[in-house]
Amino acid sequence: MKKHPLQDVEREEYFKLHMGNEVKSLEELRDALKTMSKSTFNYHIKEGKNDFADWVKDIIKDDRLAEDLKYMRTKEKILQRTEDRIDWLHEELKSTIPYHLHMHSHINQFLAGALLGLLVGLVVAKMFSVI
Repeated sequence: MKKHPLQDVEREEYFKLHMGNEVKSLEELRDALKTMSKSTFNYHIKEGKNDFADWVKDIIKDDRLAEDLKYMRTKEKILQRTEDRIDWLHEELKSTIPYHLHMHSHINQFLAGALLGLLVGLVVAKMFSVI
């Protein structure tokens, strides 16, 4: 089964940054880009080479993001596009949760509240010896 682009990848597929850190998800890539040194960034981006785009395409399997990153050469642009894609993927996940699962959650909340109300009512009634 295909993994969702926001899921962590297996250890052997981690993105290994030039200075030793490892990245296992798009969100970790975003976080790493925020603090990444210029020398580390430049190691992964050269003329005809974009390790970030390659990892996103080959490992994360997000062809859309990989294609966008492929020709980007600045950390700011790659970071912004990665953040935008993560936000979009989170929204997509929210909208694809089946309706019956949403309803199931609401029904469970209602039943838990009703049960709690009943228990509190019994305790209060017992305190005042109504029952």
